[in-house]
Formats: sequence, C-alpha cells, structure tokens
Amino acid sequence: MPTFESHLICQLRLPEPDERSPTIRLTGDSNEVIASIPTSESAPHLPLPDQSVRSISALDILEHVHDEQTWLGEFARVLIPDGQLTVRVPLENALAWLDALNIYRYVSDTIDRGEHPKETFPIGWHRHYAPCDLPEVLQLAGFDVTSAKGEGLSVGEIPHLAGLIVGNIVRQCPETERELFERRIRSTRDPGFRLPTSIAARITVHATRVREGYDPDPALDESDRPEEETATPLE
Repeated sequence: MPTFESHLICQLRLPEPDERSPTIRLTGDSNEVIASIPTSESAPHLPLPDQSVRSISALDILEHVHDEQTWLGEFARVLIPDGQLTVRVPLENALAWLDALNIYRYVSDTIDRGEHPKETFPIGWHRHYAPCDLPEVLQLAGFDVTSAKGEGLSVGEIPHLAGLIVGNIVRQCPETERELFERRIRSTRDPGFRLPTSIAARITVHATRVREGYDPDPALDESDRPEEETATPLE
C-alpha cells in the first residue's frame, strides 16, 4: 500500500544476469525498497500518492532513463508544493569526450569487440546535458532551479575506462562492469581528487516544485502546449 515519505532516494542499479535493463531503485525513510523501475520504461509510475514526499534525491539518474521528462513529471506529482528535488547530471562541454562509458563504447564499436556497457541501456550512450538543457526540462516539469554547483572531472574516469577495456574486450569477463560500477558508486561518496571546476564535468542542481508539470504528448502541435518562460542556462 502506498505510504507517505519524507525523503525519496533514487539509485541506478545494473541489471541482473537474466535481465537486460538497469533499474532505478527507490528507497524511502526506512531504507526499504519502494520500487525498482527499469530505465527502459517509457511510462514510469512511482507507487506513491500525489504530494506525499518532501524531498527527492536523483543523483546520476536522468542521463540513464528512456524519458527524463516523464520521470521529472512523476517527481513533481509526488512532491508536496515547495518540495525539494536534487539532481546531478554530466555536462556537455569540453570535458564530455573524457566520459569513460562513451570512450569505451566508441572503442568497442570501432574494433567490433566487447559488449556495450549495460549501464547505458536503452540509450546506448551516456547522455550529457548542455547548460541550457536541464533548466528547461526542470521548468517544463514544474520546478524552479534554486542553485547549481559544478564538479570537476574525477580522475577515476581513467581507471574506469581501463577496466572496461581490459575486462570486457581483452578478458571478456561479464562481471567486470559490475565490479567497476560498484567501485564508482563508492567513490562518489568520497570522490577524492578532481580536476579544477573551471570546466565542470558534472553539475548538481537543487530545484523547488512550484506547480504540477504537464505530460508532454508528441501528438500535440506546439500551439497546443502550454507556453513556458525561457529558462536561464546554468553557469
């Protein structure tokens, strides 16, 4: 039965051996798993009542899901008015080409060897966001951005790329990606050395739910959609 939660945490999990799609695992106040929703789900539904959550943490989530706008719409639905949303995504800028997952995918495709990273299914690549993208999708979903902070590139991208190449291409060991994934999750809690943030590789954005967003319907003409103010690009 749906329950009311003060805080909702969204975490990416790799698929089990008999599964294809990664999942977004939702946990609440008691750390119990509320739901696990595949990233490939085109119409995700959070099993929580409307306006039942005070805050949501969705770090490194949006870039993996099939339709981030639908996910944000669900976040807006379950958050109370003035509820808080925290998201973190990789940025599309001069450092984007150093993304370990995308470099590995390019190498794998070039030499036609090694499985594609399971982490990037169903998109195929690790999605990056231009500075103007995230405010726009957040605003469309009913959020106002209150703050944004960039992070420099983690030096952990280098061993992660090396591990993917050695494990998936050279050794062809399917468990390598899972080991590297878990190691990277642990490193996000204690990131260690990062390059200077003059060019941010990722950005963490805090936003407030100010209204319910609308569910964009591609069948609608642009003239039928609600007008939106132009979002301010992130610095």
